[in-house]
Amino acid sequence: MRPVARDLHILWVNRHAGFVGGAERYIHDTARELKRWGIRSTLVYDVAGEVDAAFLSPFDAAFPLVDAGLQLPRIGADLVYAHQVEASTVAELVETGAPVYRFLHDHAPFCPREHKFSPWTGQTCTKAVGLHCLGCTGGIVRRKGRIRMARVAGLFDDLRTQKGVAGWVVGSDYMAKHAVEHGIPAESVHVVPLFSKPAEGSGDAEPGRLLFVGALNRGKGVDLAIEALAHLPRQLHLTVVGDGPARASLARRAERLGVADRLTFTGKLPGWRVRAELDRADLLVIPSRTPETFSLVGVEAASRGVPSVAARVGGIESWLEDGRSGRLVAANDAVALANGVRQVALDRDLRTRMGLAARTRWNAHFRPEHHGARLIELFGGAADTAAATHPTVTLDALQGVA
Repeated sequence: MRPVARDLHILWVNRHAGFVGGAERYIHDTARELKRWGIRSTLVYDVAGEVDAAFLSPFDAAFPLVDAGLQLPRIGADLVYAHQVEASTVAELVETGAPVYRFLHDHAPFCPREHKFSPWTGQTCTKAVGLHCLGCTGGIVRRKGRIRMARVAGLFDDLRTQKGVAGWVVGSDYMAKHAVEHGIPAESVHVVPLFSKPAEGSGDAEPGRLLFVGALNRGKGVDLAIEALAHLPRQLHLTVVGDGPARASLARRAERLGVADRLTFTGKLPGWRVRAELDRADLLVIPSRTPETFSLVGVEAASRGVPSVAARVGGIESWLEDGRSGRLVAANDAVALANGVRQVALDRDLRTRMGLAARTRWNAHFRPEHHGARLIELFGGAADTAAATHPTVTLDALQGVA
């Protein structure tokens, strides 16, 4: 799929201008892909955000966001693409009159705890935000080491604040459904599945090598993967890539279960090292309690012909076909996870067929050009609609403004 070339200028807005998390990685990789098709991109970021020169490489210009009302007309972009920013910032962007699209990266707008699973039972939450959330959190939430009151009503206030957003971009049907359940008009929600770059080379998978990639916290379910390992044959080994607050407790859990010698913690790795780990993997394990908005690592594995065994939560079904390109199992259930892993990991022929099916599906739906083409179609239509009233000013006019 080749995007239609057109003159389009996108203004990206995000808290950070550096490689902080998954949202920033998406912004960088997508801007780079759009640049291949002649799309111009300008980035504005919070004055207190992180800045990394390597992150800025796909952008034609980048500035701290100081005064949206003054800066946006002078930048002259066709539309605004907002990411990890406060609802009040989105409202300021809307007030400029530019078409504003917002990408929903996580559950922050829909869950006071932002994790969408019960802290008491570990069960995945599928409900829209409401008074029941106070029972889930006990009325409080710990965020960045601080105890705060859960903002149930505040979430609805934030959504109302962003009422003028022209469109909401999501990566999966699951997130689209969730957005609509929270009062966002269905016609303004656009599903644009995420993407993974083609593998630069395929390494030789190591027999029996299971891989987890992600943050080490309860929502990602690494404890379930370790418990599942205790139910699996000794020839299977689990490599855990990532870091987080649960690392020490997970190591102790492995010791108690007698699987510490079959478990390797690598810590957080740079992108090229993560890709190398994927090349070596026989099977990717995604044991999340938190309903994944998409789970991009699964598509990255698929691009390398590595199948996944994953919890049936959130948007994972957007790319994993149960029984064909991997297995879906019940969430928060270590035995079910172990059974799914056993079926795939110990059957070489099945694993090979599933890996081939995973790569075929990636090639058909989740290449960079697929995502780029959908965005260009969506944003191009918005730009055409707004062209009569939205001023265009060259980037040279920015001198002395930002």
